[in-house]
Amino acid sequence: MMLFAFQGGAFTFDVQYADAVTRDEVNAIQSSINTLESGIIRLDNEIIDIRITILNNDKLIDVAKENLRKAKDSSSTSWSAVVDINNAETKLSDAQTNYNESRDKLFTLLREKSDAIKALKLLNIQIQDDNTTLKTQGNADLSHLVKKIGLINSNVCITMNKAGINSTCPDYKDFILLDTSNTDISGKFTTDDDGYFHRDLTAMKNSYRAYDFDNKLHLFIDPPREMISRIKLIEIRPNFDTYMDHSKLAQFQEFQYIDYKVNQTIGGVTQVKTIQVLNQTQDYGRILYHDRYANESCTHIIINADKLQILLADTIHYVRNNCDERFTGYVTKEIIPINATYQDITTSQKYKDDKRLEFIKEFCIFKYKSCPNDAAN
Repeated sequence: MMLFAFQGGAFTFDVQYADAVTRDEVNAIQSSINTLESGIIRLDNEIIDIRITILNNDKLIDVAKENLRKAKDSSSTSWSAVVDINNAETKLSDAQTNYNESRDKLFTLLREKSDAIKALKLLNIQIQDDNTTLKTQGNADLSHLVKKIGLINSNVCITMNKAGINSTCPDYKDFILLDTSNTDISGKFTTDDDGYFHRDLTAMKNSYRAYDFDNKLHLFIDPPREMISRIKLIEIRPNFDTYMDHSKLAQFQEFQYIDYKVNQTIGGVTQVKTIQVLNQTQDYGRILYHDRYANESCTHIIINADKLQILLADTIHYVRNNCDERFTGYVTKEIIPINATYQDITTSQKYKDDKRLEFIKEFCIFKYKSCPNDAAN
């Protein structure tokens, strides 16, 4: 579990892990979320105020420049002229200093707000996972949940991050507080000379064996290579918005028999007859998938980096429950119906002939001339 605190106008983080989730711990996270949200509102107000201050300082610089120009234009060798120029230069210097200080203050506030938003996103992910655990654990029984999940960037994301290319791909630093691995066993996080942040190699052989008898819920950020094929893996990939599954390209029509009551009048007597007719329960359509893919064994899950904010928490919860569709609120499948012209088959001649033949078989084959031609229509 991760706890976040807001202290002295800056966001600091305190990370704690527990064998099970308690209601007090969840309440503590919710309290941190409320504090962060209040802090973001306060920062927004301060940012608005400092932007106004910057505009005012910018105007004061223009005024000071104009006064300095006038003082120099009217300069003479007199002592008072020299004093006027010095005063104008001092006011210009003060205005520029105030402007620079206000801009520095703005950048500080923007960084604090960015850190607060990142912390808030992580807390929302954590509280959703912990609430689920709290509801299902009972007496700390987490046996039905997947214990080990890995989160990695795709090769495309890694390449763009290393090259410093702007994209929707996250940096592993964004998720470091979600990592619950033992870094002494699985490898510590490090930054390369080119600024790429990732998990370093571990000196321990078969390090994944250290978790064989660990019943805690673990999320491995950038897991060791030897572990990747042995745990359920969530891969973050950019532009993964729409794809087709060649094993499920179409949804086919489905029908079921239903009882249908009809009135029949024979010889002036009306009778109710129950017949079975086919009722269409599913239309034909093409199938497209969006933003998330999970293979049949739920060992490899791909999510769209462009929708990471709304997908990550849901996907972790989804994979924790072994990709059971009951544990996701995100719809990935889209059915595209095929446009077709509706035709009432009861108006066709074949339908009429078939119905007449059914009537003859039931009422007209046991007695000669028992059904005149008009009675069967």
